[in-house]
Amino acid sequence: MRACSSPGDHSKSSSQPAGRSAVSTTDATPGAGTSPTSPPARTGAALDAAKVAATIDPWLVELTIKRPDGATDTGTGIVLTSDGEFVANDHLVDGAAGITGTVGAPGATHSYTATVIGHDSSRDIGLLRLQGASGLKTPQLGVSATVMPGDPVIAVGHAPSPGAAPAMIPAMIPGLVIGIDQRVPATDPDSELKSLPGVIQIYASMQAEDNGGPVVNSAGQVIGVVVAEATSLQTQYDVPIAYAIPIGTVLQSAQAIQGGGTLG
Repeated sequence: MRACSSPGDHSKSSSQPAGRSAVSTTDATPGAGTSPTSPPARTGAALDAAKVAATIDPWLVELTIKRPDGATDTGTGIVLTSDGEFVANDHLVDGAAGITGTVGAPGATHSYTATVIGHDSSRDIGLLRLQGASGLKTPQLGVSATVMPGDPVIAVGHAPSPGAAPAMIPAMIPGLVIGIDQRVPATDPDSELKSLPGVIQIYASMQAEDNGGPVVNSAGQVIGVVVAEATSLQTQYDVPIAYAIPIGTVLQSAQAIQGGGTLG
């Protein structure tokens, strides 16, 4: 696992942003607030990374993605159904020459060929299936959970260390929620939208290749899917910033894809 210091240990002084009202993760209305330049005060104890890892192992899909030019990327997905439907970032899987998904707890993993069911490029969500899978574990989804600035979370990433080969073991990356209902530039170049609205803003040391992993709250629920690292915003803010699509929005995309294939 890639080492990462706790956001609670950040050297900058913590400040609480205005408007700490709780909202549902299904709320996708973009807000107009500005982001803090230092993280908010943590509202609960930091999450135990080892416990989170044990919780997510049965339903986290580790992806190996082969590109038409022969390159290989890695990523993550989240199982939705016991027969192998899962979600991942659309820009990671779109145009792939082949995708393999590995799922299961350590010592009991299985690898499957993954096929794309459809895309929602406007929200950067792809719905896929692990061919031949059955009896898979599914996560607790925090669709009705509330998200507030200062909430401790763990985001799951897959980025390699600088100069290293693609990471095969996902990293548990501690973080804090900074903002809700934010808007960021769209990651998927095929998206008709120029930005993604309604995303959760997280203070976490992530890299662009960490896209696609779940964000887990203190109750062990998935509250979002990592979609973008604000590398272009690092000169504006004094803390590392990442973003996640709320899980309610992800499920809306999955259901729409099931009904019509490809969107956006």
